[in-house]
Amino acid sequence: MKIAVAVIALGMALSLLSAIQAEGYEKDVHYTLTNHLALWAGFTPSQAAEIAKANQELDSNPAFSALPDCRRIFGNECKSVALGIVNEKLLGDAVAKWKNDPAYQRMISAQRAYHFPSQNRLKELRDSAFPEKNLKVLGHYLHALQDSFAHSLMDSTNLSALKEFDTDRLLASLAYLPDTKILGHFLYGHSLDKTHERPDLAELMARYTYRELIAFNGSPNRYSEIEAAVARFVREEDADRKTTYLKKLPKVDEPPTAQSEFSFQMKNGTVLTGSLETNPLKIKTPFGILAVATKDLASFARGELSLADGTVIKGEILNPSLSVATKFGKLSLPPSEIVSFGTGAQPPKPPQPKTTTPTRLPTH
Repeated sequence: MKIAVAVIALGMALSLLSAIQAEGYEKDVHYTLTNHLALWAGFTPSQAAEIAKANQELDSNPAFSALPDCRRIFGNECKSVALGIVNEKLLGDAVAKWKNDPAYQRMISAQRAYHFPSQNRLKELRDSAFPEKNLKVLGHYLHALQDSFAHSLMDSTNLSALKEFDTDRLLASLAYLPDTKILGHFLYGHSLDKTHERPDLAELMARYTYRELIAFNGSPNRYSEIEAAVARFVREEDADRKTTYLKKLPKVDEPPTAQSEFSFQMKNGTVLTGSLETNPLKIKTPFGILAVATKDLASFARGELSLADGTVIKGEILNPSLSVATKFGKLSLPPSEIVSFGTGAQPPKPPQPKTTTPTRLPTH
């Protein structure tokens, strides 16, 4: 029985392997996230769907991302490949054997054009989309841009170089990748394609995508209002919950949310009331750094941030100061001096330590 199950599993693996694609980020990014970001950037639903569909087709259409049959490339070694036994020598032998094969060359060309682009290729796609306002080419460009993040070898310690939307360093490791690395990604590199594996990089990818969408459409930048939802999206592993976060985004035609009045209890006993202008708050949690939009806040006390939807986040405010507009002018409040704050006339009372009354022993 065990042998039969193993044979069936191997057969399924072999059949699936022949269609493996170097997808970069997956459909949750290329279609779902792109569609929602396009809506928020002011595109109509039909335009957003066209952009997202063009983005996703670079993974779903074999013409753009075709992998020759496993048995054809690896021959007798295909069984080892299906079982995950892949090494540099095996990849090197395959590349050497098939480097002049037309089907293999088409596959590698497609990967370099849309999934592992150079700086020049990315610029070429952008220049083709923007002047002519071509939504399909825009979708292709966004796919290549997004995959530049997914296939980058950068980690969170390298992100400071990308804060000003400079893609040179991002693409430096992609333009000259050998074929063995690209082929290897088909077979065992897809952990990099999950947003929750490198959420900081995925957040930056979403910010880049939105920036290009508003640049194309001439829309105002309202990313701060959706940053918290995107941060949750990229950190979530469950596909259904990921989509739920994006469905909670405000409608595109809604005006920016009015700032709520907050009351702040300071360590020196002072209570201040005003609009919290710092947006978003950066919260250090056990699961990473989370960006929380001001409009989603309800209260904060003793390391617990309560959101308007009832969610409670335990963490530390990383913003060096909170800008608050009061009737006396703007104030800069260090988080270390704030005991608690919340919407309404009075700040929430911080939780008090529990005290126990000692049991009185009976007297005789």
